[in-house]
Amino acid sequence: MEIKDILIKEIMKRSDGYWELLNTANGDKKSIQKTIKGLKKKSIEMGTTGPSYTYNLVGERVEAIAAYSTQILVKLSKEWIHPDKISLDFNDSIADLWAVAWARSLRFLKHVDKSFIKENGKIPYTVELEWKTLFEDCDVNISSVTQLIDYIVSKPWDYNHFRWLDRAKIELERQLGVEDFKIILNEKDSGIKNFDPLRVFLPRLKYISNSGKEYLNHLLNEHYCNLGGIEDFRVKRSLILLNIVLDLNVNTEIPENVVNVIIKELRKIGTPTYDITILARDIYLLLRQNWRCP
Repeated sequence: MEIKDILIKEIMKRSDGYWELLNTANGDKKSIQKTIKGLKKKSIEMGTTGPSYTYNLVGERVEAIAAYSTQILVKLSKEWIHPDKISLDFNDSIADLWAVAWARSLRFLKHVDKSFIKENGKIPYTVELEWKTLFEDCDVNISSVTQLIDYIVSKPWDYNHFRWLDRAKIELERQLGVEDFKIILNEKDSGIKNFDPLRVFLPRLKYISNSGKEYLNHLLNEHYCNLGGIEDFRVKRSLILLNIVLDLNVNTEIPENVVNVIIKELRKIGTPTYDITILARDIYLLLRQNWRCP
């Protein structure tokens, strides 16, 4: 049995509570229907009395259904309240649900008309922020590895800034190797490596050399093997590292060490608690279907 099949078998052991999300991504029909129902306009409009009673659950269901089929999410979104029709009333809890639904969905919705961002800015802040990250013009122009490294380490950029750089003009004279990545992935004061800058390379894998690839593979195995439990998954996020390594090794088996760590944590959780969502994105990536890091 392949390691991916072992992971799927573990996921399928239960589908109650938040396990619904994992099974939705894996293609379980009952879970998919439950997730779809929770994202229908009628359900969201029911607010806290409906099947999507918290904004966290709405967001998680968006990610889960997108991991299974972005086309289903596209179809659902066409029935939703348009972003510029969402109430901006601070006390409107249903508006919060709609804001989360759109903010978490935008990166999957290629059909969305970008013109819905009006000059008066009358859409929820979280939706506007995501729109700017995805579509706002980027005037950054980088033409060398040295220039790129200097840019990355010059400020404590947040993750969304690295996403925004998808539209930057970055054309390098060479590939990056081990020493380059050691500089880029500087440790924070806490001693935790900051993997966020790897997001720059998600659409630019061609600039990662063979030695760089081997180094990132090593970091991935080291990182997951050193995780001490669910709290480490929460704090020491490494999704972008996993995404990069999987994309670099697209024709090979998914990393066994990583899967074994995930399965170990799934078995510890057992109950249908919110902790499942902490592992969900790692699992969506390992299933290798539609989900990719923001």
